[in-house]
Amino acid sequence: MSTSGARDVLIVLVVVRLENKKPYTAQLRKSVDESLARLAQAVDIERASKEMQRYLNLLARFHRYSWRNCLLIALARPEATLVAGFGRWKTLGRNVRKGEKAIRIFAPCPVVRMNEDKEEERVFFRTACVFDISQTEGKELPMTCCTAWNR
Repeated sequence: MSTSGARDVLIVLVVVRLENKKPYTAQLRKSVDESLARLAQAVDIERASKEMQRYLNLLARFHRYSWRNCLLIALARPEATLVAGFGRWKTLGRNVRKGEKAIRIFAPCPVVRMNEDKEEERVFFRTACVFDISQTEGKELPMTCCTAWNR
């Protein structure tokens, strides 16, 4: 139930219980509305900050991927920490375990066409397969693997 729905239910309960006390109803309703509005605002701020923190943590783990690909990775494998393609894992001395399912993301595919004596470049997207480090085995990566990762 949303915060506004909960507020409406609470207001109805308070108004029904105090229906016999008409003079106080308007004042009490105003007070309840103000209190619930402050509570709803505080909850929304807290929720937004937690969601933003989760989003920023996600982007920090997959800094080389677009926000769309970060979301695809998080949906497919929420516990993923270090993601790369099959070939990249091979160059790092690791192998993807047999039977592991790939995480599908979008990869840019630039195409250059000659169009009436002009080169026209367009970018299309195709799906690409990536794997998390937990889906691989082989040579241990050093803790400072970021230098090798960014090449």
